[in-house]
Amino acid sequence: MIIQCTKKMLDALKIKEPLCKERENLNNELEYWHCNLVKYGKENAVILTHDKTLFSFFLIGLRVEDFKNFDEVISQFIFKILFNLEFEQKKAELVLESLENISYAKSSNKSVLASMNQMKKDIDYGLLLDDEDIFTINYSINNRIYGMINYDKPIDRFHNFLDSLL
Repeated sequence: MIIQCTKKMLDALKIKEPLCKERENLNNELEYWHCNLVKYGKENAVILTHDKTLFSFFLIGLRVEDFKNFDEVISQFIFKILFNLEFEQKKAELVLESLENISYAKSSNKSVLASMNQMKKDIDYGLLLDDEDIFTINYSINNRIYGMINYDKPIDRFHNFLDSLL
C-alpha cells in the first residue's frame, strides 16, 4: 500500500524524505490511498481515502505513540471497520493483504484531497451529535454521494472495485 500523505501527516509520522513513487503498477489500484491528519480540539484524527473509489477510514483519538507504529494501528483499525461494515471475508482479506507492505509518499491528487475536505465537514457534523460513534461516522462518510465519483457512494464503488479484483 502506498499512502500519499499531506505535509501535516508526514510531520506527524516524522518522515522527512517520503518515497516519491510514480504509479508504476496501474493494474493494482488498491495500493493507492491518501491520508490526512486533522485535529478535533486536542485529539488527533486521520482520514485514509482510497484514490479511485473515495472509500475512507476515519480514526480519532490517536496519541503521539500511535504514529510511531502507525502501520499496526491502521491495520487493526481497518480490520475492525471492515468487519463492522460487514465486508465479505475475501474482500477484507484483499485490503488487509495490501497493508502488509506500506510505504509513504507525498500527496498527489488534489481532487481526492478536496473530497477528503468535504468528508471532514461531514465528520464535523457527525461528531457534534452525541450518539455518533466511530463506526457510525465511518458508515456515514462512505454512504454519501460524491461528485468526483460520478455522484456515487464510496462504499458501492469500493465493493464493485473489490469484486473486479476477485
